[in-house]
Amino acid sequence: MKRMPLVKLFLIVAVLTIMGLSLSGCLWIVIDDGTTTTGTVKIVINNDYKAYEVYMDGAFLGEIPEAPTSWGYTNEKTFYDIPTGTHSFSVKSIDLVYEGSKTKTIVPGLNTVEIYVKYIHK
Repeated sequence: MKRMPLVKLFLIVAVLTIMGLSLSGCLWIVIDDGTTTTGTVKIVINNDYKAYEVYMDGAFLGEIPEAPTSWGYTNEKTFYDIPTGTHSFSVKSIDLVYEGSKTKTIVPGLNTVEIYVKYIHK
C-alpha cells in the first residue's frame, strides 16, 4: 500500500518537471508601465552596402560596418538604449560620398529607421 503513493508522487514530480522545462521561455510578456525611457533603434540603409557613420541629433552614435555584397544594396545595425522621443538620424559614408537622414519618434521597444542615401558632390 505504501508503494502506490510513492509512484503517484514520482509521476507528479516528473510531469511538473517536464512541463517546467518545456514551457519555460516560450513566451515573454512585457508590459510597458510608462517608466521605460529608452528604445532600441535599427538603422537600415536601403540603397547602399558601404560603411557609414551614424549621428543622432548631430551627435555621433556609432558606425555601421560595410555589409557583404551578398546582402544586396542594404546595410543595417542596431543601437540600444536610445532615449524615447523625436530624433533626427543622419548617416554619412566613411568615404564622404553618400549621406542621408530621417526624423523618427522613438518609443520603447524596437524601432526601425529606414534611410535612403544620396550621392554628395565633392
